[in-house]
Amino acid sequence: MKSNGLALLKQDKPYTKLLQHILIDNDYYSKSVPLPSIKELAKALGLNYAELRRQILEVYDDLGLGDEVVPTFSFPKVRYTFMLRGMTKDKYLYLEVDQLPVMPRVGENINLPFFSAYMRTTQFYVENVEHEFTDGLQEVVFSLREGYFNSYWHYRKDKALEEDEIDILEYYRMDKYDLKKRLNVGRRWY
Repeated sequence: MKSNGLALLKQDKPYTKLLQHILIDNDYYSKSVPLPSIKELAKALGLNYAELRRQILEVYDDLGLGDEVVPTFSFPKVRYTFMLRGMTKDKYLYLEVDQLPVMPRVGENINLPFFSAYMRTTQFYVENVEHEFTDGLQEVVFSLREGYFNSYWHYRKDKALEEDEIDILEYYRMDKYDLKKRLNVGRRWY
């Protein structure tokens, strides 16, 4: 997408300043730079909301996204990232893999014995799989947790999040034992 936007930048269009701000002046493709709100973007560019919105829609039209014949996007490169969480809260490990003959799915168990000394476990399960598409790259991110997959526990955590028993930060940051205690789930040995 970025390369398509840069191609539009070479044309003299009313939205050139907008594309310059988004694609060159600020690195919004970096995960460390948060995306601005429309209000913040309008203020930075000295435009009112209606004018900015019109320019954004014009960019989409010029990219061909409003046409009945949708443009073809290509993502020839794939990167697999495994985010492992060990038995303790502070034990994380990130692995990047270039090739993966079989892609694991949510709920599948994975044994990684070569990290046992650091992670204090060899057994993990796939908690979540996310796909991110950027310029020519598809990144597949696997979130792995220690232990074995439990479909009831997976359901119970999702239910607790949906019904506001826990917030999103607790969902991702609390370890399994603290979260089970908080939700009063499982054995009473907590």
